[in-house]
Amino acid sequence: MLVNRIKKKNMVLSATGILAVFLTLVWCMVLAEKNKNHEVSMFSWNYELEDKENFWENEKTLKEFNVTRVYQLMSADYIQGQKMQDYMENLSGADVEVVCLTGDKSWLYDGLEEFRGIVDALAEYNQQAEEPYKIRNIALDVEGHTLDEWQDEPKKIFRQYIQLMKEAREYANERDLAVIQVIPTFLDEVDSGLFEAFLLDCCDELSVMNYNKKNAATAARTEYDLCGKYHIPIESVFEMMPVDEEQGVTENITYYYEGHEGLKKAIKEIKSAYGPDMGIGLHHFTVIHEGNCVSEPKKAL
Repeated sequence: MLVNRIKKKNMVLSATGILAVFLTLVWCMVLAEKNKNHEVSMFSWNYELEDKENFWENEKTLKEFNVTRVYQLMSADYIQGQKMQDYMENLSGADVEVVCLTGDKSWLYDGLEEFRGIVDALAEYNQQAEEPYKIRNIALDVEGHTLDEWQDEPKKIFRQYIQLMKEAREYANERDLAVIQVIPTFLDEVDSGLFEAFLLDCCDELSVMNYNKKNAATAARTEYDLCGKYHIPIESVFEMMPVDEEQGVTENITYYYEGHEGLKKAIKEIKSAYGPDMGIGLHHFTVIHEGNCVSEPKKAL
């Protein structure tokens, strides 16, 4: 009798183990397919893509760079407005996913009232929208590291930032929205333990502003490895704006002067350095579409 009970117990444990392995494999396949479908993202701060009459021209730019996802700046008013339907129809028709883009460092002072308003507007919109037009992700470009206080007490402000973003993620997840965190490459250097907590508590996906051309092949290594460990999709973002002192854009971080072929070469190098599952992001649509992103290399003025 005792032997039979032990055998039954072992059979249950074996079945449980097999189920756990199976579920892990399924989850990895889902993540792999997710990364495959979202290999190239593009940020959009303006609203050219809502133009139905001229969308065929805008679509050329998206196709040229194989864009499968657009991060579009959105307010609650925009989501509830008339142009939202045009925007979603355009992008859905081009087989491009739309992600709501928002974020402001003032949230660390003022709280998440603005964020919650946007999430509530998205939740209401999704209840009414047909499946191809629903929005499933929200990207947060908060830039808490640009606060003056961060320079004096980075760990203290990082902890506050993590708590705020944890609350934001929970609020979004409860309304069926995944959170993509947009960050610089140095948060892991502030405190490795805090950064790991940030990944686990605040991120469904990670978008890294991996701008410095000299060390882009190594600067996001910690982020990439930890995201692989915790099955969090990650992308490396390229700056495409021309040199702009007010915006903090220098020749050291922008591919604007490299030309399209130079950019494509850099993308291949990033893929080779990290792995094929490293996603790619481009910043941003307006400068690329208007031809400000030169087709041939040239020097900054």
